[in-house]
Amino acid sequence: QVCAVVGPVEPRASEGMSVLTEQAQIPQLQYGTIDRRLSRRDDFPSIARTISEVRYYATSMAEYLQTRPGYERDYIGIIYDFSDYGEQFEDALEDGEDRLGFESLTEHIVQDDIESIRDALGDVVTDGYH
Repeated sequence: QVCAVVGPVEPRASEGMSVLTEQAQIPQLQYGTIDRRLSRRDDFPSIARTISEVRYYATSMAEYLQTRPGYERDYIGIIYDFSDYGEQFEDALEDGEDRLGFESLTEHIVQDDIESIRDALGDVVTDGYH
């Protein structure tokens, strides 16, 4: 008899697996994904998280960057692809701008498209690097 499911790491696979674990009335232990959607208890009642949501990582990263003596920044550049994770990092950093005293500069890339990566890096350097 199966008593629990551990994983999977990929968020969309976790969503699919949650349908099965909910029907079987067994817990799904989520250890690897930081996707905030999986914390919605109404949508994913069988999922038990053992890792924090992405907003905690993003906020901690911004706090670290802003509180290191001599390393305070006027801006934090955010370059990400159009994935759920990227948008979640952007949202969390934008939420912390006023409290931590920085501006975020956001550029999006297309995964595996080297030209979009070069463009995003160039834009962040041009628009915000001092």
